[in-house]
Amino acid sequence: MFNQPAGFSAKFAGTVLFAWLTLSQLALAQSLYQPDSAEVKTRVVTVLRFYQLDGKATQQDVEQLTALQTKAETPATEIRDRYATYLELYRLLYRLHGVTAPPQHIMNNNARSNAGIFGTYIASGPVKPLGKATTPWGELGQIEKRGRGAIPMILIAPVGFDWTIYQTFMDRNADRYTMYGVTLPGSGNTPLYPAPKAYEAATPWWDSAWQGILSLIEKNKLNKPVVVGLQSSAYLSARLALETPDKVRAAVMIGGLARMPQPSESDPDKAMTPEERRRSVSLRVAAMVTDLYPQVVLATREGGEKLLQGFLRFFSPGLSRHPKRNNELFLMSALDSSLQASPFTNELMLTDLTAEFSKLTVPMLAVTADHDDGSVWQGTPDTAQWTEVKLRYPTIPLTINRFENSRQFVTEDAPEELDAAIAAFLVGKTIAIHREPAIAVRPSPRANVAQQIGTAEVVIAYGRPQVKGREIWGKVVPWNRVWRAGANEATTISFSRDLLIEGQKLAAGTYSFFVIPAQDDWTAIFNRVSHQWGAFNYNSEFDALRVKIKPQTAETQEWLSFSFEPANEQSAHLILRWEKIKLSLKLDAVAKQ
Repeated sequence: MFNQPAGFSAKFAGTVLFAWLTLSQLALAQSLYQPDSAEVKTRVVTVLRFYQLDGKATQQDVEQLTALQTKAETPATEIRDRYATYLELYRLLYRLHGVTAPPQHIMNNNARSNAGIFGTYIASGPVKPLGKATTPWGELGQIEKRGRGAIPMILIAPVGFDWTIYQTFMDRNADRYTMYGVTLPGSGNTPLYPAPKAYEAATPWWDSAWQGILSLIEKNKLNKPVVVGLQSSAYLSARLALETPDKVRAAVMIGGLARMPQPSESDPDKAMTPEERRRSVSLRVAAMVTDLYPQVVLATREGGEKLLQGFLRFFSPGLSRHPKRNNELFLMSALDSSLQASPFTNELMLTDLTAEFSKLTVPMLAVTADHDDGSVWQGTPDTAQWTEVKLRYPTIPLTINRFENSRQFVTEDAPEELDAAIAAFLVGKTIAIHREPAIAVRPSPRANVAQQIGTAEVVIAYGRPQVKGREIWGKVVPWNRVWRAGANEATTISFSRDLLIEGQKLAAGTYSFFVIPAQDDWTAIFNRVSHQWGAFNYNSEFDALRVKIKPQTAETQEWLSFSFEPANEQSAHLILRWEKIKLSLKLDAVAKQ
């Protein structure tokens, strides 16, 4: 339920969470759910035992957790009260883990998410309890065989969806592949695995599904199948390629990620370090909170449709560019899967396979989607992440194919192009996917400016925000934080030949361009990951060059602008102007050796 896409974009986090919270209040009149405190207490005791905290929790702790959880899942609880309740839940669970000063920004984000998602869910309409059936460990939820082609293929549906998400692909490619569509346990009305007695591994649910795929290969005597994952299930296709290269011939990841973006505990502008991920895996506080959810599903289609209509008042779920199919996919997830699938999601949120890709030997295709301007998920980090992986390990057999004007489910938005890309990839070829970007009328319109310096052509592309009476420096653009030097997509600068930037040599290529504004010297940054959205996925590891520059006071400039001021035929200044600030970078042609 609410299958958050891999690469949830920070730029829309506030909007999405506000919408969830508002929707939960709008839908209260539709809810028939009321928590039973005795049943809640049973859940609390079970979760504490599972996470081995039962010996640390006092009876008073159990009672307090029960009261907090009961209040959190009471539909009549006010929005702000539910948020405050989840904050207190997090503080108490951290304390039981011995953490007296938990990261406040992470707690705030998680509490808002829990309050919004769960509040919306229980307030959307009547619910019913899940059955007691479970899927045995090491098995899969459902397997559907289609096609008669020479190449075996396993298509793994993402969390929250069943195998039919691939049905049209399977129908179109029946002569090309023999396909096995897989539904993960807990999705598509299939029962989840039983809870393990305790965590003995970082990803027990994904480990079990991984074993289920290996059993499928063995049982059907499949000769090195191609494994395909979509969104969350792309993680599983990657693991199969990385851990069992002798079992598969190739892996296709559609919208998947090498790691789930998580903010650092010490600095919300930086990515979570490997050490922090390991610590978070050992604590699992966020997982404990979602494990306290009651195991219920929406009882009626009407409830799902009311939930959908409420969402559409604020934004499209961003699953497909086709409105009808977008809504169908949302309802599929809302009605056929429930909060019971949260263990898969919780495990995925703390995974990082980046270092593992250094040993990749199986050919892998990463299909990434560039969302159109109408998508709330515009700016997902999949292209940037896979570019980083390729830059780290340039010799690995990784192919990246960008699909512009597509949303989370490329399978729905670009079916023929996807078929062609996969078919070409499997015979060792790469084809360019040409899809026109769907750019709407923007408050910050795109602009390009070019200049010849020596024999080099320099082109800068950027979005042009407007001042609109706002206080820009230190407010709209904070001090000492990485800024995209524009709006929307990251500003990019391209050189056809090597150049000197403030006297330092930079190789020909395309770079994303950022600045760090400060009240003294500013820092200009040229980053090798050229395709990014804003600075939300910025990674300093891939900086090609940093230079210090001094800002100048200038006449008021309403719309941000870049321009070139030639000094001579071999040199020019790149000028950024906005509000009353002017920056100047000197660019020189490299003398012939």
